[in-house]
Amino acid sequence: MITGIIYQVKAMKTMKIEKISLEVFNEMLKLSMNEENSLRVGQSFFSNLYARYPTIAEEITGTKYDPFYVDENLYDLFELIVDKTKK
Repeated sequence: MITGIIYQVKAMKTMKIEKISLEVFNEMLKLSMNEENSLRVGQSFFSNLYARYPTIAEEITGTKYDPFYVDENLYDLFELIVDKTKK
């Protein structure tokens, strides 16, 4: 119950997320898919994101963008943080 309330509060606030390039996102995704550990892709990606961009990771924790528990949230996270204008 408390987790649901925290999720709702985070979802309602305006998020000002730093943008990263498509190349960086893809590099982190490939690394997450190639890591030989027991983590799912979403968990591994979140861990890599936190290591490189802790501010972004903290901002998305517990929101619909957080891939740690749901791998499919990577799609929404991609739309949120990738700056498609950077080359």
